[in-house]
Amino acid sequence: MPGGIRIIGGRFNVNCDAKCPVFIFKSSVFGGNGSVNGNIDNYGILEPGDKSESNISGIGTLKATSLISHPASTYRVKIKSANEHDALNLSGDVKFSQNCEDFTTSTESPRLRVILADDYYLLTKEQ
Repeated sequence: MPGGIRIIGGRFNVNCDAKCPVFIFKSSVFGGNGSVNGNIDNYGILEPGDKSESNISGIGTLKATSLISHPASTYRVKIKSANEHDALNLSGDVKFSQNCEDFTTSTESPRLRVILADDYYLLTKEQ
């Protein structure tokens, strides 16, 4: 697809091989269990795994060439157990950009959000 996939609102899952870059705009969510043959430019929410109604656990792996995280973007992962969790497999680099969608710059950082399954918790060294 020339120019790539642009997600401008809502959620889009790729569960196949997308042979183009992906642009996730603010207030948009991108996920799935497929692969992206190109960069993922994230201004919104990147959430590997298929969170559709037909996939209750939603756990999965998304593959891509590289990731560019922009200010206030979110990488959201779900952890059910040590062996069952969302993953993002990249063959290239992860880069952080200060460029916003409107071409201004920001000092705000990308975020990581971890969602634990109801029956799973993280141990700390005090426990």
